Amino acid sequence: MEELFREQENVPAGTSDDADYRHNHPRSEPIARRRADALVRMAQAGGAAEGKPGSGGDRYLVHLHTDIKTLSEEGTGAEAELEQIGRVPAETSRRLACDAGVVHWLENTDGETLNVGRKTRTIPPALRRALNKRDGGCRFPGCTCRRFVDAHHIHHWADGGETSLRNLVLLCRRHHRLVHEAGFGIRKTVGGNISFSDPAGKDIPVCGETRSRGNVLSLFAAHEQSGIHITAETTQSEWLGEPMDDQMAVEGMLAREYH
Repeated sequence: MEELFREQENVPAGTSDDADYRHNHPRSEPIARRRADALVRMAQAGGAAEGKPGSGGDRYLVHLHTDIKTLSEEGTGAEAELEQIGRVPAETSRRLACDAGVVHWLENTDGETLNVGRKTRTIPPALRRALNKRDGGCRFPGCTCRRFVDAHHIHHWADGGETSLRNLVLLCRRHHRLVHEAGFGIRKTVGGNISFSDPAGKDIPVCGETRSRGNVLSLFAAHEQSGIHITAETTQSEWLGEPMDDQMAVEGMLAREYH
């Protein structure tokens, strides 16, 4: 905020008493708006090189240069490089290309540019809204992440997969990396459901519903019918904070080993 103030300290002659100027001066703004403007300034400074204003383009973007042979699942290419950073594995390029802006760049064998297409989104905004409505967050079993999620192509678009609701699923950044780069699998079942597997190929069990589907009274009634009695003491621990008896623990493990 101080930076914004300093930029308008040198008031041109004849404007200091101007009502419009006083109204538009940063110190006349509500504190919440001033803080928001300062936050935007910090984000812009962080996105620009060395904290200096840039050309006004997409300074916040990370540019990945790759080719279709690298993006294809059975491809033999290895051309994947983050601009001004270095090369990355092919699977990293596949993950980044799942939900991103794509510019088709045509070159000849000598590396000369023949044509640069328009930037398009791999996931159109309308489709992304429908996907957010359907999934509501990361679909990986047990994950409750609702923000900062990526749209993942189950069958990658580089391999001919459709950019459609039935071929897309939301994954948080961590689980998106696990699916692409750590051997975890994802597939559509015969019934249209989504199934995940670990690197060994074993299916990961689907967790129960993480959101309550009824009000408090209906929840109490369902517990009563199921014979579940929850009180204020149900989750209280019997541990009183005393230190662990290491000797007893060792003796117990030795006794199990001998038997």
